[in-house]
Amino acid sequence: MVVAITKNCLLLLAALWLVVPVHSAEAQESSSAGKTLVLPRTRTNALLEVGIKCLKESKYEKALECFQASLKHDSSNAYAYYFSAICYRELGDRERALSYLRLTASRFPSEEVGKLARTTLNEISRLTASNQAAIVWPGTGSLPRETWIPFRRQGSGMYVDGSFEGHSCSFLVDTGAEVCFLPLKLLKRLGLTAPSGKPNSLLYGVGGANALPAWVFKGRLKVGSIEKTSFPIMVADVGVNTAILGQQFFEGYAYRVDTAGSAIVLARKDLLAKADSSKAPVTTASMVVDKSGRYVYQVPFKRSGRSFIVAVQVNGRSLDFVFDTGAEVSLINATMAKQLGLSVQQVSGAVMSGVVGSTPVGVSQVDLKLGPIERSGMPVAITDAVQSGTCLLGRDFLGDWHFEIDESQGLIKFTRY
Repeated sequence: MVVAITKNCLLLLAALWLVVPVHSAEAQESSSAGKTLVLPRTRTNALLEVGIKCLKESKYEKALECFQASLKHDSSNAYAYYFSAICYRELGDRERALSYLRLTASRFPSEEVGKLARTTLNEISRLTASNQAAIVWPGTGSLPRETWIPFRRQGSGMYVDGSFEGHSCSFLVDTGAEVCFLPLKLLKRLGLTAPSGKPNSLLYGVGGANALPAWVFKGRLKVGSIEKTSFPIMVADVGVNTAILGQQFFEGYAYRVDTAGSAIVLARKDLLAKADSSKAPVTTASMVVDKSGRYVYQVPFKRSGRSFIVAVQVNGRSLDFVFDTGAEVSLINATMAKQLGLSVQQVSGAVMSGVVGSTPVGVSQVDLKLGPIERSGMPVAITDAVQSGTCLLGRDFLGDWHFEIDESQGLIKFTRY
């Protein structure tokens, strides 16, 4: 029996893996249309055939089970590695997908599928470099040594007033967003000319399994007394009206988000005095008493890209969560929920919205603990519309606790009044 799957589908992996220029993805699709990858009779088996059938039907978890089982029987089957990479990508686990692509390319360099994996990896690398070049900021503008930015509460979100290209705009401060973002409709409402030509990037976020076409729009972004010129901001045609102030805006500054004082206090990193090297860093949650006699609970965080990662106890098990002030509710990726053995209830009408759209979600009741905050039987959203292994700690978890993000010390400090 000869098993075939369109090469068109496989080559599009490079365009789906990362934030990449859309025109490159279209070029790949047109150049590979009609081509077919045919598996030799000696390299196929029943498990592989069932897996490919499930893959074509978008049953990715079942397909992955088949490909992994196939590898147990034949660890030298290049196609099982490659198709596993596709499944991991479609399930949102980018790191494992890339790992299986690299295994395919390195272990089977002379086979057609190995060459295809290597081509895909090279394209991913090229597109990544191209995209990074598009969003780089030259570091120019008005950058005060020290400053503070007041914010206001709107619902449970933190909003700051600013401007883009001289037009006033309100931004949601989002510790879970790496880049800054403007909806296309808001850009037009501000009186700015919409980007012309084809989108040159893709926008990822909660609310959709796939990325949306986006433009990188460079202009003058001002918040408080900080003004950054030629600053890249993502623009996309989405259903939301909220502008996002992501972590890229704070680059170059050590800052504290003080929810009690409703202010973000910033100091330039290049002008800060060197920290006392004799002072040991805080690596575990602890409690101290400040000068006012208040109890302050210190929770360390680590960086992943520009995101803050905190260790949260979920039903007694420690898991990494993104501390996300832009998310109204907390969520766990569906694949991770399955590994935890969580009972997921499908609630009619339960939907989570994000910058890339809305998606139905399940709900699970879990016990969560971070530092002094404990929530028993707290409902969290379960969705596959985020990367595998991703958990977001949203504003619903924080409740009436005040927190201060001390970026220079790598601590989130919690207090109650």
